Amino acid sequence: MSHPPPPSPPPPSPSPSHPKRTMSHSSIVVNVGTQSPEFQQWASQQWETVTVCYHAFTHLPTTRGEFVTSPEFTCLGRPWRLRAYPGGDLISGNDMIAAYLYNLSDESVKIDFTFCVKNSNSNNGSSGSTNST
Repeated sequence: MSHPPPPSPPPPSPSPSHPKRTMSHSSIVVNVGTQSPEFQQWASQQWETVTVCYHAFTHLPTTRGEFVTSPEFTCLGRPWRLRAYPGGDLISGNDMIAAYLYNLSDESVKIDFTFCVKNSNSNNGSSGSTNST
């Protein structure tokens, strides 16, 4: 006589160290025309993506020059922080935010990065891009 297998344990609950993921990301690359050897070399390099979410952004300080810094995270083998100025930094235009990506390592690195500000209640958003060395 065989016994039925025991019931499966419930999935673990989200915790601060293992939060429930509620967002997905997909990346699609579309090429038009023939790729140059330079592009093929560039495209073959390792890419990493990090998403930093500032929750309840509308409740963050909006005074110009005040900022909120992310926890430290690792990307490309180096430690980083993102600093957001919801009300803009001292050189921002009116109704603008500012964001700075800080390389916390002693090693200089040239990167391309993009940031996007998105309202979680809609598909609308805006983004900016810059280079950092």
